Order: sequence, then structure tokens, then C-alpha cells
Amino acid sequence: MTITQENIIKEIAEKEGIKVATVRKIFKRAEKCIFDYLSSTTPTENTVVKILDGLSLECNYVPERNIHTYDNINVMREFGQNQKLLVIIIEN
Repeated sequence: MTITQENIIKEIAEKEGIKVATVRKIFKRAEKCIFDYLSSTTPTENTVVKILDGLSLECNYVPERNIHTYDNINVMREFGQNQKLLVIIIEN
């Protein structure tokens, strides 16, 4: 089963009694905030954004480097992302 962001937005709107457009706007703002946090990673400190309980994004800094292929490519600094998902199931 695949549950998309749009499915989640519609469900939240329905269950909380708010407009879909409002929930969508909140999701977009959250996405921009998370991107900004991950983009602020420095060479000396990785950034971890805990999005939900058990779900976090970790970003580490990768310095500028040259890639030698048929053409020399200069890659400016970049950020690597690792998604970590922890699922805990408790049975009563």
C-alpha cells in the first residue's frame, strides 16, 4: 500500500475539520523549514531533524570535490541525507 502526502493532507483536514488548503499550506511550510535546517549543515556538525516520533532525517556535509570522467566536473559542496525510520510496535 502506498500512502501519499496528499492522502495524509486530506485525512488530517477531514478529521480535524479544517480546509485541505490550510493543511497543504502547513505541509509546504514544514517542508521549507526542514530543507532550511538540513541546508545549514556545517563541516563540523551534522544536522538531525526529528520529523515525527521514530522518523528523522540526518544530513552530513560533503566538501567540494572534482569528479574525473570524460569531462572534469567540479561539484560544489553538497549535503548527503540519510533517512532513518524506527518503528516500534507494542502489543497489549
